[in-house]
Parts: sequence; C-alpha cells; structure tokens
Amino acid sequence: MTAHEQMLIAANLLVAVKGINEFSSAEIFSVLSSAGSNYPITTIHPEMLRCCINCPREHETPHDYFKKIDRDKYRLIKKLS
Repeated sequence: MTAHEQMLIAANLLVAVKGINEFSSAEIFSVLSSAGSNYPITTIHPEMLRCCINCPREHETPHDYFKKIDRDKYRLIKKLS
C-alpha cells in the first residue's frame, strides 16, 4: 500500500476516534508508526502537501484528501465508505 493510501486510512481513523475533523501530520505519523508502517517521517511530510487541496504542489499527482486549516492542522475531505 502506498504512503498516501495509508495516510488516508490513518486520517479517517483519527477523525472517527477523536470525534472532530482535525488532525496534524504528527498524529498521522503516530498512527502509521503504531500500525507498523515503514514510511519515514521524511516521506510523510511531503505526502501531506501532495494530499492537501490548498497546498502548493509541483509536477506531482495530487490526491485531494485533506484541506489545510492552520499551521500543521488539516481537515479530512475524503472519507472512506
């Protein structure tokens, strides 16, 4: 499974557990680490930008999963069924 797919699952889990639609990249990394993901934080941070609809992206395939709402605070916009 790719990093962005794992991040989407982690974000959905965080929103469900917290009961609010807000999370940070550190929370995503924590969930991924706890689940045994092998992706380093140096991969997760750039992927957060790639998955965010209102962050700058250069020549990458975007994945519109999140919206940045504050400094290192994101909102989930793609919920899993």
